[in-house]
Amino acid sequence: MEISTTFSGLILVLGLLVIGIVYYFTDNALQRQVDLRSTALASNLADAAAPLVTRKGMLELDALVGKYGRLDGVAYALIQDPKGEMLASSMQPFPIELKDASGSSTASRVTRVRGKSVYETRSPLLDGQLGTVRVGLWQETVQNDMRATLLPIIGLIIACLALGVGLSIMLASKTIRPILDLKAIADEISRGRLDTTVSIQSNDESVNWVGLWRE
Repeated sequence: MEISTTFSGLILVLGLLVIGIVYYFTDNALQRQVDLRSTALASNLADAAAPLVTRKGMLELDALVGKYGRLDGVAYALIQDPKGEMLASSMQPFPIELKDASGSSTASRVTRVRGKSVYETRSPLLDGQLGTVRVGLWQETVQNDMRATLLPIIGLIIACLALGVGLSIMLASKTIRPILDLKAIADEISRGRLDTTVSIQSNDESVNWVGLWRE
């Protein structure tokens, strides 16, 4: 039991270490994918909106921004001019917490809109001369997607751990049982019981015969 417990403990410790490593690297990889997606959305919207802003096609700009705002997981899409004034927004009425007159360089941040966390990415319009595009993704949706990817992997690792623990207990039992039997026989002989029966199990008949002959 002590050996089985030791093997099982080692397997569990290694398993937890593997789970931690897998979680860390997978979480980072998924976060990079989120960054790439949000950056791509903001950049594509900026490319499509630039000519509309140039010729002041506001109806078309509203339709374009509304289309991006309806994408899965997108909290909002908006366009502001270089002074920070809103040109178009998919979220109506426009939340006061989104008013921001900061620079037009590409940037990412986490903010809150209507009590929920949002992962926002910005992209400049014509190098910032026409303004800035801002696209927000619901952080809850991002986290749910990440959990949906991570949980099956962690579940598979846990299943492998359980199998490893079971196999270690079984193998330890089969390996140690003959040794314990021999120890019990040696204890009996040491007490003077020389007529103790010694059972030898082997697939090699010659080894079995020599053992009996020596007895």
